[in-house]
Order: sequence, then structure tokens, then C-alpha cells
Amino acid sequence: MMTRNSGKVIVFLMLAILLVGSVWLSAQMESEEGDENAELIEAGRMLAELSDTAGGQGCINCHGTFGVGDLELAPNYRGRTEEDIRNALESVEQMDFLEVSEDQVVALGAYLEWLGGFVPAKSELRSNSFSPTELTVPAGAEVQLIVDNRERRTTHFISSEDLGIEPTEIRARNFDDFLWTAPDEPGTFSVFCDDCDEGDAVLTIVVEVPEDDGESEE
Repeated sequence: MMTRNSGKVIVFLMLAILLVGSVWLSAQMESEEGDENAELIEAGRMLAELSDTAGGQGCINCHGTFGVGDLELAPNYRGRTEEDIRNALESVEQMDFLEVSEDQVVALGAYLEWLGGFVPAKSELRSNSFSPTELTVPAGAEVQLIVDNRERRTTHFISSEDLGIEPTEIRARNFDDFLWTAPDEPGTFSVFCDDCDEGDAVLTIVVEVPEDDGESEE
């Protein structure tokens, strides 16, 4: 025989089960949305690096590695949106030859907006050393460290205990990137080319706290 108290317990348990199920479903939906967005970003990255448009000429051929705009051919386009891409395709004469589908515009837009969330910090490997040998980033920033191996034939390995980078192979004429959150306090951090000049090649990353631009209170 079920008492009033036992009935309350059953109702409570049913509500608890529904709540747990709702939380689990929400988490699953968020995970799936995250996976879908990650896939879209990766598709955009592939298009930017080497697309099937324009005979396989990816965006980096003009905008530079990860869109930093360092080739003096096209500007930095990190953080741009789908609408920015559509406007550029319609108005920039140098892009007239491109044939980009709407799906590709969406993927590129997702990728460029994702890039906009990181501060780019780029160095090249040349003649067994980094160039430049020092990079400065703001404290607390989400940083994208970009290492571009410009050697014609030599593969290099880089690593950094400071940034949590395990020994990573970067082949000749290839590049890689590493995401890192800079600490809130100033400091210096090292990235090593493990096989350059017997490991003496070092890239120093300096974390600086931006000066307060506001007027001081009297």
C-alpha cells in the first residue's frame, strides 16, 4: 500500500530523473553544436590553406599564413565575417577569378571569425634559427603561435616546456600553429628549435601588461 509520503518520494524521483535527463540532453546538444562548429572551422581552414578554387590557390597565397597579411599582397583578414567575404568577392578586382560557393563562404567565415579570437605571434625558421627571435604578446591574451619553416629542404623540430609544446616536426616549406593562453603577469617564455645549431636556437616570447590608457584619477 502506497502512503502519501511514498507518493511524494516517487514524484520527487521522477522530477529528478527528468531534470538529469534534461541536463544530459542539453550537454549533448551543446557537444554536437561544438563538433559541428569545429568541423566548419576545419573546412574553412582547409579552404584557406589549399582550396579547390582558383586551381588550388588557397587564401594564404595572398593573405599570408593564417591570414596575418605579411606578404604585402593582401591585408590581414583575421576576424572577418561571411558578409565581409561576400563584399570582397564582389568588389575586389584581384578576386574576380575566384569561384567560391555559398557553403565555402560560410566555412571561411567561421574560420576567419575563429582566427579573430587569437593574437597572432609569428616567427620563421631560416638558416637554423628563428626570425624574429623575440615576440611580444599582451598578458592574458589567447595567443596563436605560428612557426613557418622557410628552409628549402631541412625539417626542423620545435618544443617548449613553457608553452606545453611536445617535440613537433615542421617540414621544409611548411608551417604549424600552437594555441596558448598568456599568463596575466609579465614574463618571458622560451620555444626551442631542438635540432638547430645543436639546440641553441631559441624563440623568446615576452608577455607584457598593457599600460592603462585611461586618465589617472586625481
